[in-house]
Amino acid sequence: MFERCHNPNEIAYIYTERGFPVQLTFGKASILTSDRLGAVVLPPRLGSTVKEMLADAWIVPVITYQREHREWIVLVGPDRGGVLKPPALNSLAQHGVRILDHGARVWLPMTDTQIGWFWVAPPLNPSAVPPRNVVLTAARQALSGLTPTSLQRC
Repeated sequence: MFERCHNPNEIAYIYTERGFPVQLTFGKASILTSDRLGAVVLPPRLGSTVKEMLADAWIVPVITYQREHREWIVLVGPDRGGVLKPPALNSLAQHGVRILDHGARVWLPMTDTQIGWFWVAPPLNPSAVPPRNVVLTAARQALSGLTPTSLQRC
């Protein structure tokens, strides 16, 4: 994705061309979570399972850091359909799942190599990310050992 980029402005341009509301802060690309584009943080093992569960219907953009056992950050769109109730969200939180608040900064990878922050799976554009409730439902199903039934693309 960044093979021809030589500076942060060129990297920001790539993200902007893909439709991401990127900001450069201290020479590093980031986005601020919003109603249209959010982020869910998952433990790596759960994140891998969720990504696999959704692979047939969604391209799941995942960011992580090069160190072992680092959390996965999944970019998500707005909820579609039902939303999870507080008891379900509390249960997910007990397993290390976090929904980043609106206005939270998410640092974006600046290289194609697995140095620092990198894409496990890069995004196409903001409208191609899975809805937040789909990612959270998949996480709940993975934690309970259920087989996915309704994680289809809306």
